Amino acid sequence: MHHRFNFQIIALLLCLGGCDGSWNVRHVEGPLVAPGQMAEQRYRAKDNWSGVPGQETIWVDAKGNRYDLNKVGDSFTPFLQANGVLSTWPKTGGGSSGIDTRLAPYRIFIATLDPMIVILIPHDYGSPIGRSDSEIIGRRPAKSVRNSYLINYVQYGTRIPFHENAEWLSADLNIVPTPITIDALGNSSISFPTGTLTLTRHDDIWQLTRQ
Repeated sequence: MHHRFNFQIIALLLCLGGCDGSWNVRHVEGPLVAPGQMAEQRYRAKDNWSGVPGQETIWVDAKGNRYDLNKVGDSFTPFLQANGVLSTWPKTGGGSSGIDTRLAPYRIFIATLDPMIVILIPHDYGSPIGRSDSEIIGRRPAKSVRNSYLINYVQYGTRIPFHENAEWLSADLNIVPTPITIDALGNSSISFPTGTLTLTRHDDIWQLTRQ
């Protein structure tokens, strides 16, 4: 009885955010979706499979396409698996649903949606053997989503670490991890059919803009 009462209280609190199924907007820096525009993050209350109150969160791009934040972190890894990239990264000994989780030797950032462009920043995590996931990758960043294939968090935003050996990939554009060419000032750009992603260096940070 007490557990049922507690669930009712939780549900009531979540309903304050919209039990009628309406979406609320959360103002969070997200991936770029058009020149001068970031993905809009929306959320609403939603019961999970067991009936326990939870929350559904999505990104919406400039065309109105929706991206479930519980799934978007996985979206590019089947492409890496199909192209033989994922198997080159070390296993961690964990996993579920038939998936052996691995450790990518990068910090991973979703830079744009439509198309999705992912930036890979090389990072030495050390050997995963005999260490917990939290010991290897640390605490979860505030702006991040999970990936079922990797213990790495997939981060997002318009400011990412600068690295002279950074790479980029895009399953949407059929681009496997490819070195980012930078100029003498550390700036770069990535062109795609509908625009350009510009990486402007400010000390140890790249500021991302879409044109």
